[in-house]
Amino acid sequence: GPPKAPWVVSAADRARYDVMFQNADLDKDGYVSGNEIKGIFLQSGLPQMVLAHIWNVCDMKQTGKLTSEQFALAMWLIQQKRAGKDPPAQLTSEMIPPSMRPDTALQQSNVVPTMPQYSNPELQQVADDIDQVNSEKLKLEAEIQQKEAAIRIKNTEVKNLQGELDTLSATFKQLD
Repeated sequence: GPPKAPWVVSAADRARYDVMFQNADLDKDGYVSGNEIKGIFLQSGLPQMVLAHIWNVCDMKQTGKLTSEQFALAMWLIQQKRAGKDPPAQLTSEMIPPSMRPDTALQQSNVVPTMPQYSNPELQQVADDIDQVNSEKLKLEAEIQQKEAAIRIKNTEVKNLQGELDTLSATFKQLD
């Protein structure tokens, strides 16, 4: 196959991140879960949305955990972001960990990239925000409808009670 592009994570960084990985991998299964590294991620001081995006692009097969290579890449992307460089919408070939790179074009066709609807992360963010707001709006509208229905029921109850009260008042008047 073609010669592999060098990996973006340098050997020195890799060694540093591997130590962090080993400390974080509490159950020693060779993977870290979101729970195991949440603390490390949050220490970066980056917004949770950005951290979630970095986790998503590094968790290439969407397994919910990262290998030591994927973790090193995530840490590298976090450092990049702290230096002012946004993480990509999806990994470039130099970013993909060497052991996960397809060797042939044939293998590549089996990897379905999770393509964002937009290649521009800001547009994607706005699109996601719109979805978020829309779903909140729908929820609120449903709640309003439920509350209005409840109000109608209460109104009916009030009318019925008022009717009973009037009937009772009339009855008492007659008894007088």
